[in-house]
Amino acid sequence: MASTLLQTQRADGSWGMDLLNPSGEAHGESTTTAFFCYALLYGVNSGVLERSTYLPVAEAAWNILNTYLTAEGRLTYAQPSASGPSLFNVSNSELYGTGAFAIAGTEMFNLCLAQEYDFSLLTVTNSGAFGMLTSACPLAQFAVYNPGATRSLQLRSGQSGEVIESMLLDSNGDGLPDTLYFNDAFLAGQFKEYRVFAELSQQWDANLTKGLLHWWKLDDTNNLTYVDQTGGADLTAYGAISSGAGKIGGAAELTTAYGSSERLESAAITNNLAYYTIAGWIKISTAYANQFPRIFECDQFALMLRDSGAYRKSLDFVARNTTGDTFREWSTKTSDPTSKIEAGNWYHVAAVYNPRQPTWPPNMYINGVLQPCDLVANKGGTVQRSSTKPYVIGNNPAYNRSFPGKLDDFRLYNRLLSVREITELYRLNAPGAPTVNAGQDQIIHMKSVTLAGSITDNGLQTAGKSVRYAWSVASAPAGGSADIEQPNLPITKVTFSATGIYQLVLQADNGFEQGADSVTIEVMEAVPQPGNLPPVITLATNHYHVILPCGVELQATAVNPDSVPVSNQCSTVWRKLSGPGDLRFTNPDKTTTTAWFSEAGTYTLEIAATDGQDVVTQEVTVTVADGTPLLRWYTIEDREFSILHDSARGVDAPVNIPAFAAGRIGDAFMSSADAMINFDMPAAETLTIATWVYHNATTIDWPRVMATADEHLYLAIMFSGGENAITYFCQQESGTKFEYKTPAQSFLKEEWVHLAVVHDRRSFSTPIIYINGVEQSIAPRAAGNPALPFIPYGSRATIGNRATSDRGFNGLIDDFRVYGALLTSGEIVQIMEEGARPKYAVYPTGNQAPEVEFMPVADAQRGKPLPLNAVITDDGLLLGVVNVRWRKLSGAGAVTFSAPCQAESQALFSNSGSYVLELSVEDGEKTTVRNLYVNVKDTGSIVIIK
Repeated sequence: MASTLLQTQRADGSWGMDLLNPSGEAHGESTTTAFFCYALLYGVNSGVLERSTYLPVAEAAWNILNTYLTAEGRLTYAQPSASGPSLFNVSNSELYGTGAFAIAGTEMFNLCLAQEYDFSLLTVTNSGAFGMLTSACPLAQFAVYNPGATRSLQLRSGQSGEVIESMLLDSNGDGLPDTLYFNDAFLAGQFKEYRVFAELSQQWDANLTKGLLHWWKLDDTNNLTYVDQTGGADLTAYGAISSGAGKIGGAAELTTAYGSSERLESAAITNNLAYYTIAGWIKISTAYANQFPRIFECDQFALMLRDSGAYRKSLDFVARNTTGDTFREWSTKTSDPTSKIEAGNWYHVAAVYNPRQPTWPPNMYINGVLQPCDLVANKGGTVQRSSTKPYVIGNNPAYNRSFPGKLDDFRLYNRLLSVREITELYRLNAPGAPTVNAGQDQIIHMKSVTLAGSITDNGLQTAGKSVRYAWSVASAPAGGSADIEQPNLPITKVTFSATGIYQLVLQADNGFEQGADSVTIEVMEAVPQPGNLPPVITLATNHYHVILPCGVELQATAVNPDSVPVSNQCSTVWRKLSGPGDLRFTNPDKTTTTAWFSEAGTYTLEIAATDGQDVVTQEVTVTVADGTPLLRWYTIEDREFSILHDSARGVDAPVNIPAFAAGRIGDAFMSSADAMINFDMPAAETLTIATWVYHNATTIDWPRVMATADEHLYLAIMFSGGENAITYFCQQESGTKFEYKTPAQSFLKEEWVHLAVVHDRRSFSTPIIYINGVEQSIAPRAAGNPALPFIPYGSRATIGNRATSDRGFNGLIDDFRVYGALLTSGEIVQIMEEGARPKYAVYPTGNQAPEVEFMPVADAQRGKPLPLNAVITDDGLLLGVVNVRWRKLSGAGAVTFSAPCQAESQALFSNSGSYVLELSVEDGEKTTVRNLYVNVKDTGSIVIIK
């Protein structure tokens, strides 16, 4: 058809009413010309039609159409509506002609963009059975996206050229954008085409008051009424609700009592919401009081937390039907640890739902990040869209699902907020760029120096994402260069190739804004430093091994062999040089610390020590093995619940008589005559069982540490005849017993004992039994038949008893693990000595003292302020604030601090000499004290001429 149109186009670029007789009419017809112009431009823009052949034809049509426009913008020469062709002239104008001209204009606009800017084509298909509101596309598929240069993309409809609101997000936490999110409505099976531009900018201002139905700041301090800022529905506080420090101003806080009626509730509200958007800040103060604590609930929907089954610590949304029951329920997926809502942290949560498309899933957000979710309940009926009942915040209308913590700044909209608007809500308490301090200027007489930069940020960037750092060289002397060892870390080593003055810049990006600071380093010829010996670092070993999710204790000593420049002490700090994943040090400023790793691989770590003048370093290597053979791990830290969480694979274990006490590592299960933990024993041909046990003096024979329900496998203690031994039992298919025991008196009562059994069940083999990490000599009680296989298992089992409740352990059991592998003796000792928690657990539990980090400063000058910079980290489990104090501990003169109660301060010294400064940080309960050693020199000589 397109090739035929080329033959019927008039000489002026138009088409007439009679395509087969183009010269038989005095002028062209605007409607026909506009539709054909649109079709040809669309074909060229989409790559369907050859550009060199059809673009001149379309441009000629566009040019003649513009001559049909009058001064006021009316399109003329439009054939009137009729049953057949009729005469018309310049006075004729029709709405359908204007519409045809408009859609041709959209394609001409797209053509102009494509000629001036590069773009990528995008086709999105909704292959699901339901509609959706938001789409996410990997940035890697767009050729126009340059990870190092592109900071924004613009998305336009492939049909209309309309700008589609979109934004870039970092979904995997590596500090770089990787996903394009945008809002557009897709029906089931529908596909749409888009053009993605990298060089266009779009001015966008959030209007967060549009459609705002109710806004509760929850800053009120009278504990009786919380005002609705829109004037629509004030909330009344019921129960012992207190007001305290919130995420933004004040917050309402509920107790953690299960089934409490505490709540914030409005009067009955008449609502007919066209759409739902609910958003606010939450902070769980302790462990979940129940499995479904309510955040917000009304007659139409509920937003809550879920802590059951496969959805532990997830966000949950329920749409109600007209009978008040669940219409549909969705929960966010928590396979990514950063999507879990943990106790002790503030989270911004939001849900966007369209009741006009009730089967479409809601958009749920945690800290501004759109979360994938699953449909977990579907009861049907008709979705509830109107109500005359109250709003309830922090509970449900039955008053038995109270929220255990703080609630702040809740907003209810009668419209669907976009991804960008939700992110803007999240950002409201995150203004400004991160504060960057590149450290003080230095004059050095060596070719390398450690740069001690620091970043202060409010931590409100996208959940689970880190501030990105970047060191760069701004200037260098002629012929000189600076080699930055770790340019993406604030503390790094730099080596200079020549003497001269260098300026280096530290930049930080928190995901929203950037900050920067520079430092000047003057490199001078090396001169001898008489009277000072550098610190000496001694390592316990330079190579460690660890199995995930355990941590490893790093051990070193650092001493100052002389008293120059200050005393005989020195400061140290650990850091990561290289490795595939993230790691955390329990105390990075201590010579002995524990390192925790996020994934397997080989890591190189460094400990640096300084005496205030010289800095020395030592490296250690840590080989981290994958802990995936760990099939079950009950840490037994769930003493408030009757279900124990499996930290390995998430297979929870119910407890029929929940009784707990202080254990070997945290809490332990208190076994008694009838008490037991029920769990699913995994089927594994290679098996390792490891646990801590404490048996009291009251005994029955063969108390079970663990047993399968059919008793085809169990681990027990043999007290018969005064043996006090460990026995391990398996059964073969013929019914033949296979049992071994450790030597008599190898098990001690009323002491914590670590037990482990390693057994290869693929063939007839002798198990290995360890007591406190030591392999035991064992003797058979029933040798079995080497020709017969073992009975397979992989079903219900018990810990602390057997299924018939007549072999209670009568003691404590802690940290029970099942591995699907044959662990070595070294790995058994590793498990016993580490006593580690799951790699994503908050450790240690309870309020911890603040952490303080700063790199030692170089020599100071008398009379010149010395910048003091400390990075303070606190868990926020008490008031969420810390008290800071600088003071002089010792020194030859007076010290004046510009800000003695702030982490960033300046110190001014009256005399030269050696000083020790003290920084103390207190969180209301615990205090951390760090010392800083400073050597102060005179600024010059005074010469008196008489």
